[in-house]
Parts: sequence; structure tokens; C-alpha cells
Amino acid sequence: MEEAINFLILIFLGITWGLSFSLMKIAVQNGGEPFGIAFWQALSCSIVLYAYIKMKHGKLGIKKSHIQLITLLGIFGSALPNVLFYLSADKLAAGLLAISVSFIPLLTYIFAFALKIELFSFRRVIGVLIGSIALNLLIIPENSMPQKSDVFWVLIACVAAVSYAIENLLIDLKMPDDIGPVRIACGMNVMGAILVLPFALMSNEKILPQFPPTSLELSILGLGFINAIAYSTFIFLIQRTGPVFASQTGYIVTLAGIIWGMLLFNETHSTWVWASLLLIIFGVILVSPRKQHQLKQDNLIHKQ
Repeated sequence: MEEAINFLILIFLGITWGLSFSLMKIAVQNGGEPFGIAFWQALSCSIVLYAYIKMKHGKLGIKKSHIQLITLLGIFGSALPNVLFYLSADKLAAGLLAISVSFIPLLTYIFAFALKIELFSFRRVIGVLIGSIALNLLIIPENSMPQKSDVFWVLIACVAAVSYAIENLLIDLKMPDDIGPVRIACGMNVMGAILVLPFALMSNEKILPQFPPTSLELSILGLGFINAIAYSTFIFLIQRTGPVFASQTGYIVTLAGIIWGMLLFNETHSTWVWASLLLIIFGVILVSPRKQHQLKQDNLIHKQ
């Protein structure tokens, strides 16, 4: 029974998180602009997380010593990737956005190895090589995507994946012992909103919401709630099952993102895209960290 519940939570998390890519597309199709959407998504997510922290702990618990890390995470984990994803969402299928996220574990290992955080592993290097082949299957064949100009936007989405990989390394290297991941997530989203707001104002983007809310406002609110709830659920799943089981979420998020795009936008994908997806999943399996490297994450879940 416990195992069945764990799998249900895993599936719920993947399906919920996977919906965010379609909501991104709905937001930009209804007049949303990258900086404005990124601002409201970060702000609404931080409000939900703060409410959770307030109910559980009574105070946010962020100190001056945490500000530098929170600022860096606000850049690489919130402001930059969100803006890049919203720029790409207007041009790409939601399913392609979901696939680009799958490159994060591969990129994280490349950076970690370059910084000598991770040791050389033949298995993991093979996984990275398979991931590079998968990217080439997306961008090189003439009939891989509906328009050849989409290649540029796939690469922009992959830059967002690079940003998330940098975020992963920052958390691994700089995460203090006196604050947990939910508080960090709340702080970085507040910082992300602060960082994005000036650019939204300077670019004359519409950032004030309309009342009654339109599809744009509802999709942005949905993004904020989904990111907050999905993150909290992910932490809960780690507590129940450990990080190795919870890491399987990534596969379901990508598959769910593709399926949501097919259901909501009638998206279709070429054989090249499906082949790329299979190679990415195989590559990520090879690159996935060994169990002993997960100890730090196990310790973090007790400091939410």
C-alpha cells in the first residue's frame, strides 16, 4: 500500500509540474510578455511558499549571510531561466520546452566535472555524449521541427537549462546548514521578482493584472501555484521515499509536458523529436548520481 501511494504521489507531481510548460504557452499567447510573466510567477510562487513557512515555522528564517546565495539563485534559478523560457514559449511547442528541461542533469554533470566537484565516470560521460546526440537530433534534421527558425529558440530554451544547472551547483556548493530548501526557494523567488521588475518597467511591458482576470492572469497564477505546490510535494516525496526514488520525477515531468501540449494545443512531433526524447532519458539514467552522493539532500529535508 505504501509503495502504491508513493507512485501515486510521483505521478501526481510529474503531471502537475509538466502542465507548467503549457501554461507558459497560454500566458504568452494571451498577451503576456516575458519580463511581466516572470515577475508575477516568481511573486505568486513566493507568496504561496511564504504562507507555508509562516504556518509551519512562524518566521521566514532568512539571515544576512544567506542573501548572497539567494541573489545568485534568484538570477540562475528564477529570473534568467524564466525569461528565456517565456521568450521561447511564443515560438516553440510546449512539448519541446519540456524536452529542453531534460538536459539539466547532463549539463550539471559537465559543469561539476569541470569544477572538479565530480570525479570522472565512464558511465556518466557516455550519458553526456548520448545527450549531445539527442540535442543534435532535435536541431540538425530538416524535418525535425515545423520551422527551421525553431532551432534558435530550442537553443535559447537550452540556455535556460544551463542556468538551472548552475543553480544546482550553487545549491550543492553553497547551501548553508542553517536553512532548508523551501525557505531558500521562497527567498530566491522574491529575489527573482525584484530582479525582473526593473526590466519589465524599462521595456514598457504590461505588468498590472486585469480584473476580472483573463486567461493571462489565470495562467500566471496557475504557474505560481504549480511551482510552489510541486516543489513542496517534491520535498514531501523525498521525506517519504528518499532522493533516489524522487529523482524519477524528471522523466514524468518531461513526458507529461509533451502529453499536455498534445492535449491542449494538438501538438504533434516528428520521429526525430521522439528519438531525441528516448536518448535523453537514457542519457539521464546513465548520468544520474550514485546513492552515496544523495546524503546531503537527505540532511536538507529536515530544515524546510
